[in-house]
Amino acid sequence: MSQPPYPQGQPPYGQPPQGQPPYGQPPYGQPPQGGPYGPPPQGGQYGQPPQGQPYGQPPQGGPFGPPPQGGAFGQPPQGQPYGQQPPPGYGAPPPYGQPQQPYGQQPPYGAPYGQPYGAQQTSSSLTPTAAIVIAYIFSFIGALIVLAMEKQNSLVRFHAMQAFIFGLVNLVVRIILGILLAITFFTSGIWWIFNTLSWLLWLAYIGVTIWMIVEGINGRRTKIPVVGDYAEKYAPTFMR
Repeated sequence: MSQPPYPQGQPPYGQPPQGQPPYGQPPYGQPPQGGPYGPPPQGGQYGQPPQGQPYGQPPQGGPFGPPPQGGAFGQPPQGQPYGQQPPPGYGAPPPYGQPQQPYGQQPPYGAPYGQPYGAQQTSSSLTPTAAIVIAYIFSFIGALIVLAMEKQNSLVRFHAMQAFIFGLVNLVVRIILGILLAITFFTSGIWWIFNTLSWLLWLAYIGVTIWMIVEGINGRRTKIPVVGDYAEKYAPTFMR
């Protein structure tokens, strides 16, 4: 009498019955359910794309996030030419190769980038340099002409106003010295004193005039003591 293949009709411990796959493995030709690599994709078998998804295109909302709006993977967004960077937002650094404006610095009001404050445009046909030179060389008469022509450039108006006041002060002083020289003409000692003082004041006037021309051409608001304060006060409103 033949014996059964297993004692008491049961397979050995840990082995499946005959005709069944080993424990933990799916039947032949079927994918595992809930295996160690996760469940199969919904809507399709292994190696096949999900239902409704064209072959060769990445699924929406994949492991690397959704594709960029307005374009497929590897393509720029709609409206953005290929090879060009999008415009930088607020606070973004300037493009490569362009200088960055230092923090806290900005060009003066009314002056273009890269130009000093005195280089701004004028409302007359004269350049700022020519207007400043005319105002100081021709004293209060030239300054009065510049003030009448120039209505926009504040630097030119300041130097023209300063030249106007400085020229009037020089005229008044020279008139007073001329009267004193005429009175003391027959008094040799006193006359020489006033005559020397007159020449010294004239040389000082020429030196200060040259100095102010150089300062004005370089775009600086250099004040003559006392005279500069009045020029700064009345330049914005005088003859406007």
